[in-house]
Amino acid sequence: MSSLRLHLAGEQDLALLLSMMEPFNALEQTPWDPIAKKRALGTLLADVRLGVVGLLFLSKPL
Repeated sequence: MSSLRLHLAGEQDLALLLSMMEPFNALEQTPWDPIAKKRALGTLLADVRLGVVGLLFLSKPL
């Protein structure tokens, strides 16, 4: 049986999140400015008063 694990993202997850955002933005045909996205996401990740980012990980059975 598979299960989901929730991870609240932090500043250490910035590179991972950006690597997922770029193809998503391309799929959605929204502009991709890596400098602006990194700055905005970094600001969000640094201050939980602004909100949180969750990452879900699917663990598959062995």
